[in-house]
Amino acid sequence: MLVVSLWVISVLTIFTISVGSQVRQKFVLSERLDRRGMLYGIAEGGIEAVMIELKRPDISVGFDQLSESWSSNEDSFKEIHAGNEGILSISYPYIEQATSGGKKEKKIRYGARDEESKININLVKPEIISIVFQALAKLDEDEANEIAYSIVDWRDPDSFLINPSYGAEDDYYDEKEPPYEAKDAPFQVLEELLLVRGMDEKIFDQVKDYITIFGSGAVNINTASREILGALQLSDKAIDAILAYRRGTDNEEATEDDRAFTAPASITSELSRVYVLPASDVAVLSSLAADAILGTESASFMIRSVAQFRAMTLEIQAVVEK
Repeated sequence: MLVVSLWVISVLTIFTISVGSQVRQKFVLSERLDRRGMLYGIAEGGIEAVMIELKRPDISVGFDQLSESWSSNEDSFKEIHAGNEGILSISYPYIEQATSGGKKEKKIRYGARDEESKININLVKPEIISIVFQALAKLDEDEANEIAYSIVDWRDPDSFLINPSYGAEDDYYDEKEPPYEAKDAPFQVLEELLLVRGMDEKIFDQVKDYITIFGSGAVNINTASREILGALQLSDKAIDAILAYRRGTDNEEATEDDRAFTAPASITSELSRVYVLPASDVAVLSSLAADAILGTESASFMIRSVAQFRAMTLEIQAVVEK
């Protein structure tokens, strides 16, 4: 009888420990889900905060620049306390290179990132895409043309090559394993590029921060990086002048004394008041503006909102239109 009693007690003990362990695991899981829900709410608040800045009545009309409160605003977007223990930051990385050949520095700016400081692969001509891939991914002309024309074949609605020497349509992708078809519609996410002929992850990683699927297709000269301006075949001298013009008298970008180009048609005249450029650079700038490849304003912005609560972190991203 004693043996039976001890056996029953042992079984009950094991059962109690097992049940207790499961309850404890469920409690921990429930607590983590509650915290994740709280984190998401905090991060979502960051998206709303930037949208409020974009709707401010004092935002410039006709042009957008990096010194505006949506782009560079540590007071509003850096490590903001949310609730008792929550912290919220809205930021994006960028590379600062003051002059051509100068030292590149990776920095953080607190605010939203202008999507129209990039090249829109849904809208620009294959010739521009090719130049961008040559400049940023260090591809030769044939490799870059293969990707550029394949991108346009992927996004256009027909099943015909737009260039007999480059590109890809259904017959190329039918030979893949597994086979698939060209989309024949605009890109919806950048990662679709990995399905396009000639692309691989290495090339994608080199260009992904400089291309977009949002916006009008015109690159905002007030917010574009040195790399993008170079990809548009502007000379180093012209790029140095553009960036120096933007930085203003303190020689720092995203500060109160920044200057901005106010309209595409006046880019060359505004720049020429401060810097003397060769006629060839003036001609290139005028052509880019006339062809709507360069602009001065933006409507689409990427917001990266990071929320922290105790040891947990959650990041969400959204693209919004002004």
